Order: sequence, then C-alpha cells, then structure tokens
Amino acid sequence: MGDLPDIQDFFNEESNDKNGKKDEKKKKVTSGTIQIYISKEKGKWISAQFIGIAIGHIGLHVLLPIQIELTTEELKNVQIKFTRQDGEFEDTIKELPVLVRWQENDNISGNLKLGLHFHGEIKEDPELYKILDELKSKDHTLE
Repeated sequence: MGDLPDIQDFFNEESNDKNGKKDEKKKKVTSGTIQIYISKEKGKWISAQFIGIAIGHIGLHVLLPIQIELTTEELKNVQIKFTRQDGEFEDTIKELPVLVRWQENDNISGNLKLGLHFHGEIKEDPELYKILDELKSKDHTLE
C-alpha cells in the first residue's frame, strides 16, 4: 500500500514517479479517437474510460482508474471534457458541467464508476449528440 499514490495526485495536471521526477507518459484511456476526462476541481483532470450511453442520450457512464468515492461537495463541481487526438496535439471538443446521478465501485477492480447526466438544454446540443454517437459506435469493451 505504501507505493500507491495519494488520491489527490490523480487529479493533478502532472504526476510524479517514486523518485520525484515528472512522469512523461500521460495515463489516459482512449475511446477510439475521443478521450474523456473528468474533473472535480478547476483545471485538474483525470482520464475516464467510456462504459456506455444513458438511455435517451441524457448522459453517459464512465470508469475512473482510481478507487475513491466523491464527497457531496465534490459532486457539485464535476465537469467532463471530450478531446480528440490530432497527431501530436490534443484538441478539446467539448467541456461542460455534468450531474453525477450515481457512483459505485466496479466489482472486479474496485475502481469508481460514475453515471453522469447532462444539464437541461445541454442534452439537446447537436455537437454533444455527435460525440456520444461516435463513442457508442466504437467497440468499447472494458479490459
């Protein structure tokens, strides 16, 4: 257990290895060409793995690569960001607030699974709809 990083480090922009050096490899779980990031604090993102789309395209379900439970205060500030890898660059497609409808631990890994829903009119955004359709059309099996 002593080798595990602090939970807060997962939400930092940069991570350090055991020797205190910056880890040059960004840990991200990709969903085809679209990556999904979740934030509970402004400017601090963690990659998330796509699980599925909520019924009626009102949200999506993701798996975070950490074992935590979000507090009531953190649940109020959750944001989602979709990016697309374009060569060496990563472009932000969409960034928006989300409601956390449920959170649970994955039975196998113990990592956090989230059910995220979009606010009011955001659900009707054609760009968001295209992103969700692209995510849904890819083969997204959990490994």
